[in-house]
Parts: sequence; structure tokens; C-alpha cells
Amino acid sequence: MIQEELLKKLADIAQNKDAHEARNDYLLALLAVVKMHYPHEITWAVKEPFIACYSCAEEYPCPTIETIIEELK
Repeated sequence: MIQEELLKKLADIAQNKDAHEARNDYLLALLAVVKMHYPHEITWAVKEPFIACYSCAEEYPCPTIETIIEELK
């Protein structure tokens, strides 16, 4: 699903359901993203162990997790 389709689907959820149902759907989607972006220790190809995001290989916390943390403040 490309970004525009995903944004449309999320907007449709918000419009077609009551606030409680939409909030549950959003929470489940967010939970799935957080589960995918978890810390993973890299020990090969580096001098010192490196904690990276398993999904995107960025240093953990990756930009995805950092954005979620910032938005939840």
C-alpha cells in the first residue's frame, strides 16, 4: 500500500467509525509499527557492538520510534 492509500484508509477509519472504534484501530496499527522497529544488536562488521533497529538498520531508536516517542509526549 503506497502512502496516499494508507493515509486515505486511516482517514476513512476516522470518518466511518465512532471515536472509540477509530482509536482502537489506530492503536493496533501503531502497535504493529512499534513491534517491527525493535532494537537488535549488531556484532559483525563493527568494532564495538551496535544497537540498530531491526526493520530499518538505523541506530536505535530509529527515526520512526523517535517520531512516535515525540508525538506521545
